Formats: sequence, C-alpha cells, structure tokens
Amino acid sequence: MTGREALELLGQHVRSERMIGHSLASEAVMRAPARGLGRDEEEWGLAGPRPVTAPPAGASERDS
Repeated sequence: MTGREALELLGQHVRSERMIGHSLASEAVMRAPARGLGRDEEEWGLAGPRPVTAPPAGASERDS
C-alpha cells in the first residue's frame, strides 16, 4: 500500500479532521525510529495513517 492509498482509505473510514490529523502526526512519529534503526520509513510510516474499521472499546461515536 502506498501513502496515497492509505490516505484515501483513511478518508473513507474516518470523518473527524482531528483524527485524520492525529493519524498523519502518528505517521511522522513512526518514521523517526525507522530512520534511526535503518528500516523502511515508508513501511513504518504507514502504521500511523492506517484506518481502523471499528472504534476502540469505550470510544464514543463522535470520536470516529
């Protein structure tokens, strides 16, 4: 999956702009250790914006 594909998928499943922003920030956070460890930054970065199809237990509807 490419970053563009992940972003499109995220947009299909997440409506909250705040959650999308959080996901993109998570992508940046995941890239840093990948770089430090000599790993694939693109692969590690995709862990941030990957959409979750169901909200975590205890999350309200407005959080998704």
